[in-house]
Amino acid sequence: MAKANIEHPNWTRDQQGGLSVPHVVGTKGVGTILGFYVMMRAPATGDARFEGVLAFPLDTNLQAVIRFEAFDPPDDTYIVNGSSVASSWNRGQVLVALAGAQLQGNLPPKIVAARSIKRGRKVRGKVVDRFLDAVLGAHVSLEKSSGGGWAKVATGKTNERGFYSLRAKRRGTYRVMVRMAGFTATSRTIHAGR
Repeated sequence: MAKANIEHPNWTRDQQGGLSVPHVVGTKGVGTILGFYVMMRAPATGDARFEGVLAFPLDTNLQAVIRFEAFDPPDDTYIVNGSSVASSWNRGQVLVALAGAQLQGNLPPKIVAARSIKRGRKVRGKVVDRFLDAVLGAHVSLEKSSGGGWAKVATGKTNERGFYSLRAKRRGTYRVMVRMAGFTATSRTIHAGR
């Protein structure tokens, strides 16, 4: 995907490879996502221009693409900070930009783990995205099977590690439902309550 988004495919490939992109929610690092980057340089001798593209998956058939250009200073007749040739400076700036990229915010919930604890009085679990990174601050609902449908009996939020704990009331079959930004994920059914 990174190669497909290069603006200057006729330029010379400088380097390419995998890059771990930090996944951050607020100030909390929740994981990393493996991306792929490509750096290109203008082919003419003395031309200092560089381009970098980073792509990483967000979901099935959905990629984030970040593109960086370093076009100024344009050629190696310029010296930056009294000692750096322009092409070295521009190359370094693209590398720093690529290395500084991060994904900020939760991805959609994908897996909801749920289990009964404390002799069935509580249901506890964790909510994660497709990369198994914790989903923080997600609204969770404990639902009890009732007459062919589901009735909400308790609500809460996931904590800073993606965990939640909800109180089960009467004995029965339960599930945990997570809704976030238009996405829904549901746990397997469990038996809980007293």
